[in-house]
Amino acid sequence: IGLPAYLTATMLQDLAASPLITVGAHTRTHPRLADLDPSKLRDQIAGSKRIIEAIIGRRIAHFCYPYGSLNDAVVAEVAAAGFVTATTTRGGRSHDLDRWRWTRLSVKGGQGLSTFVTMMGGK
Repeated sequence: IGLPAYLTATMLQDLAASPLITVGAHTRTHPRLADLDPSKLRDQIAGSKRIIEAIIGRRIAHFCYPYGSLNDAVVAEVAAAGFVTATTTRGGRSHDLDRWRWTRLSVKGGQGLSTFVTMMGGK
């Protein structure tokens, strides 16, 4: 946040104000979380949550693992930080009961509406 070519705090506040957008966290510096020692892991996860919440003025509940890098220690730290769900890089439209390892759809620029509708399971 605030680095060249990244969102500014004001842009983040504007996004968070939209009823169509849910702001979540994705760490402070985008490391491979499974490779970090416990103190760095906590700083990356809980630290990113604190920073974003201070900027937007409300609680955030969702996390996404950079590079899909996770293990049991990473998942435990995400839960301890107070997140409610976490998303991996595994593709999929439906989630199983493990709210710490949800799948996601990758939406890229240039996809037409019909492609998006199909991705969402529509006809």
